[in-house]
Amino acid sequence: AVLPDNSFSWKILVVDDDEMLLRFLKRGLTRRGLKPLLAANGEEALALLSANTDIRAVLLDVNLEGTTGAVVMARIRQQRPGMPVFLMTGYEPGMVSGLSMASGFLQKPFLIEDVMAMLAGG
Repeated sequence: AVLPDNSFSWKILVVDDDEMLLRFLKRGLTRRGLKPLLAANGEEALALLSANTDIRAVLLDVNLEGTTGAVVMARIRQQRPGMPVFLMTGYEPGMVSGLSMASGFLQKPFLIEDVMAMLAGG
């Protein structure tokens, strides 16, 4: 499980080029005691990861402008090998590249409870 019982105030990196989804996740994760850091693309995500050594997990969209979630996930894992990376997409799981390398998968649309359950390992 990424989130043990004492997980409040953990930083979670959220990467998606959909501003509405970023706002939804920021509000939902913050209300549950987490500290989401938001990135609209892979470069922003990698910069935030470098600057924040206390990030505990990454929620990563599969389709980002100019790149893919699989490419960004590979770069995240180069930078932080043990980092849990959870993919988010509207596509069916069979159509998602890199899914086997991910720590988990969320199919859009989802509820914030789905995110919390996935982070908690359930």
